[in-house]
Amino acid sequence: MHRNYEGVEEVEKKSARWEQLKEKLPPEIFENVRGRLQIQVKEALWWRDACYLYFREFSGLPLPKGRVPLIEA
Repeated sequence: MHRNYEGVEEVEKKSARWEQLKEKLPPEIFENVRGRLQIQVKEALWWRDACYLYFREFSGLPLPKGRVPLIEA
């Protein structure tokens, strides 16, 4: 379960690092990769929450302490 949260955090860090390169790259390349990273962040969040909801539904256990999903069913 923690890996799903770590995955979101890692993609968010990569996206933040990419933003620091804006002035060093051609605009079309920067924007292309920025768009792909934004998609990756959204998909990581979706996957994290889908896994959490599946886990909760079939295990009946609460989410580990300190972990909160963005979506609720």
